[in-house]
Amino acid sequence: MKGLQHIGFTQGVRVVHGSTVATNAILERKGAKTALITNEGFEDILEIGRQNRQDLYALDYRKPTSLIPRKWRFGVESRICADGCEETPFNDEQARKVLKSLKEQGVESAAVCFLFSFLNNAHETQMKELFDESGIMLSVSSELLAEFREYERMSTTVINAYVAPKMKSYLGQIQDALDEKSLAVMQSNGGRITAQTAMQEPVRTIYSGPAGGVVGAWTIGKQAGYDPRDFTLFSFGGAGGLHAVFLARMLGIPRVMIPKNPGLLSAMGMLLADVVKDYSQTVMLDAGTTTAEDEGTP
Repeated sequence: MKGLQHIGFTQGVRVVHGSTVATNAILERKGAKTALITNEGFEDILEIGRQNRQDLYALDYRKPTSLIPRKWRFGVESRICADGCEETPFNDEQARKVLKSLKEQGVESAAVCFLFSFLNNAHETQMKELFDESGIMLSVSSELLAEFREYERMSTTVINAYVAPKMKSYLGQIQDALDEKSLAVMQSNGGRITAQTAMQEPVRTIYSGPAGGVVGAWTIGKQAGYDPRDFTLFSFGGAGGLHAVFLARMLGIPRVMIPKNPGLLSAMGMLLADVVKDYSQTVMLDAGTTTAEDEGTP
């Protein structure tokens, strides 16, 4: 902001911003004090995860510590079945006790992820209504990623909740110094979103900074199908020079070029990026009655 103020560009100018705030919060474990609310009996899905692991044959392998410790993972009696029908009603009294506990423990942000909410989000909506005026930021899985596979949807919602307070504070300060609606934020897919969307769904900005450089490099290069050993590796971004030589060795690239102002390529990519909005919705179909047209095949 000091740079914009110095050149007199704080009013009447559109700013596209790339940030590693969310990235660093995750890597450094400096996100908000976050809780998870899910179905009773499924509080450990986040820690169980999938079978995937970095060292498949390591006998002493240990999973990374969960972003949310067990004491801040809460279960509420409720159940939506795989067909979207309600099996167990939402226990409003139990949910209120959970919310009271969160307030008493000073929780700043919460992730809500109930089973099969991508088919029927009624229970998540009821939980969300209880949080109104609670002062606790809330990330709801059916609003953020309405897709099947519980662990993936839950982990995405948890990350969003973990970084949301920090991103809201950070982007809010920038937005306050600019004209309303003049701030856009680079997202991981190479497109731009509004600052308001980035505050509500900061998980979209985890690779915000590097994405601008990729868009810029693609715009300049637009080359495909060539042997990387015939080219020079062009380093960009504030920390690009730290990793460029290592990557060049891996790819067999003989030369590395580090420009005088490597961060400018990322800035250029952000200016060239389009506004991109992603939406997803899982649709469950009966395999016995599904046609080629339903599957989208010719």
